[in-house]
Amino acid sequence: MTWDGPVTSVWQRVFDFGISDRGTNANGLGTNYVIFTPAVGSSLLPGFEETTVNPIGQEVYVAITYDPGAGSAKVYLNGALAASATGTFNPTSRITDYSCWLGRSQWDQDPYFNGSYDEFRIWEGVLSAADIASHYAAGPNQQFVSFPPTLTIARSGGSLVLSWRGNGATAQLQSSARLLPANWVNVTNTMSLNSGIYTVVVPAGGGPMFYRLKQ
Repeated sequence: MTWDGPVTSVWQRVFDFGISDRGTNANGLGTNYVIFTPAVGSSLLPGFEETTVNPIGQEVYVAITYDPGAGSAKVYLNGALAASATGTFNPTSRITDYSCWLGRSQWDQDPYFNGSYDEFRIWEGVLSAADIASHYAAGPNQQFVSFPPTLTIARSGGSLVLSWRGNGATAQLQSSARLLPANWVNVTNTMSLNSGIYTVVVPAGGGPMFYRLKQ
């Protein structure tokens, strides 16, 4: 193929196999398709796209994580990662949020959102992929409680049994042979989950060992 441009003419189609909301042989809103374009709208780069989901009239769970410190931004649809980007992002402190709207744009030529909201939340911190999957499974309008779990340790023969309740929070079990200075490393022993209780069994003995749960 040879593309004759112009480069600013985005979303031209090399091929487009599927159907729109207006039926066979009619342009409308694509609802089920496989396409290739020489210039995607935002990047002007070639792009391949496919979908079998009709977004019109269907409730969708959307989660966006924005982490300028880690240089990461991700979009999740119905609990699954749909797209991600890495790079240098503006911290939220640089955004002048004087006009905070739902369904309305800062640009006067953009249309209003034509739809409905079941729930809208802004979280402090960055949700993990497990958090997002759990929220999607629970459905809208749920009271998500997330607080630091309590680690308990019990001896069982020549082993130590470490356990904690999930409490809706995600945590990584870590160990260190000393505290000052500490050298925390992730515990990779098999972890089991039963009735909301996480359990890890580690060998006892061999000198002192400290454990913690890192959020």
